[in-house]
Amino acid sequence: MLTIVPALLEKRELWVFDRDEDGRWQALAEPLVLATDVLSLEATDHPAVPLLALTDGGFEAIVLSAPAADSSPRPAEPATRQLERQPLITAETALAGTAAFLPGLRWVYHLDDDRWPDLLLPTAAGWQVHSGTASGFAQEASQLLAAPSFKGTRTPWRQDLPLPEVRDADGDGRPEILIPHPLDGWRTFYLYRNRGGRFDRASGPFGARDRAGEDASEPRVVFFDDLDGDGRADYVTQQELPPDDDAGMRKEMAHAKRPPHTYRLYDATADLGPAPKPRRELTTIGYSFPGDSGIRLPGGLWDLDGDGRRDLVTLTLDFSMLQAVRVLVARSISIGLDFHVLCQQADGSFEPVAGLDLSGRFRLNLNNFRQGQLSLFDGDFDGDGRKDFVQIGRGDRVAIHRGASGCRFPNRPDLEIDLVAAPKDLALVSVADLDGDGLSDLSIVQPQRRKKRQRGAVESAPVRLDLYLSAGGSN
Repeated sequence: MLTIVPALLEKRELWVFDRDEDGRWQALAEPLVLATDVLSLEATDHPAVPLLALTDGGFEAIVLSAPAADSSPRPAEPATRQLERQPLITAETALAGTAAFLPGLRWVYHLDDDRWPDLLLPTAAGWQVHSGTASGFAQEASQLLAAPSFKGTRTPWRQDLPLPEVRDADGDGRPEILIPHPLDGWRTFYLYRNRGGRFDRASGPFGARDRAGEDASEPRVVFFDDLDGDGRADYVTQQELPPDDDAGMRKEMAHAKRPPHTYRLYDATADLGPAPKPRRELTTIGYSFPGDSGIRLPGGLWDLDGDGRRDLVTLTLDFSMLQAVRVLVARSISIGLDFHVLCQQADGSFEPVAGLDLSGRFRLNLNNFRQGQLSLFDGDFDGDGRKDFVQIGRGDRVAIHRGASGCRFPNRPDLEIDLVAAPKDLALVSVADLDGDGLSDLSIVQPQRRKKRQRGAVESAPVRLDLYLSAGGSN
């Protein structure tokens, strides 16, 4: 018999900083200690609720109080202010009691035709829709969307919560709510159709097959979104073309490095199911979407050149038999990556981009699944509306290749950024517009050494946030 006593050795604090005209950042208030009932934080575009917290008991607003009337700070110091939690919507959430903090989740969307954002609240019974009002959000739910049932997501030891994706699928300007399978993604998904702020019952499942008997050589849905820029969602299926049963080890290794796939593109019908026959079919070499391993690589369908049409990125690998054997002992592997881009044309065809060389290395530690290098098509550092190619993890330098028309990228980087220090964990690196100027910036959270503390004290290791703000791609 083994008794397990869980313990949370963690202290969570929320800090708010303001940037002055000289580019310096100063804390606006004392940090707010966040108890473990706070599960997620999200900024909103509602002036009355700029910061929202999902908690065990519903939604709360995080507000910054006005300076106290009797506060008289010295000229060099800001007035003392406080961060406060204010209850908004009371309802037990589906994540209650987990003590987890989940950054990056979204609950705020514009679901109807008014100017106010709306909320989706996850509960055990389904998703509650709370409409936005001039003063905040309605306490009472306008609708409960019953949670769809997926096979293989509930066991005596775990329960997977499907998270919604909200986007316009039928081209009428109103977003639908889509619930992909929490384990299989778009292989199986349900859809709530928007009828002007109220939603139909869930339709589907679309693209469904039982998980039992899944075969990698069978077509599976890997994408459901607008592919050609006409405003309506399309289906894309992927089918791996396996080697012969008696291919031998050499051919199997070659297949593992450069697997061929067939993609079929389907229009969505009036009821948003896939059309009976594909409108286009293409065969490519390499990986584009994560398979059953769950390891995410920077392939897939992206609008690289800003023309509103999705382009296809595939990856081929380079490794030796010796590396494949050593991984069992060393628990880490370094794999060569090469990127191949197929640019979608105005007629819907996909043309390979010739002369592209964005090759690099992908290092993976299997003990903690920590990546040693990150290469991705993400961000727009020069504001031209095209995605740029970013390579991070080569020591203390970040390389940026600017995207050009026709999905082209220069083989040599246009810009190299020297970092204060090499990132210690690439999972804590993000590319986003941090200052609202329309240009992508870089933020790196750097874990620091824990200072010597008194016996019995519980304190999280400190971190440092390094911000690199773009100045139009020149520096």
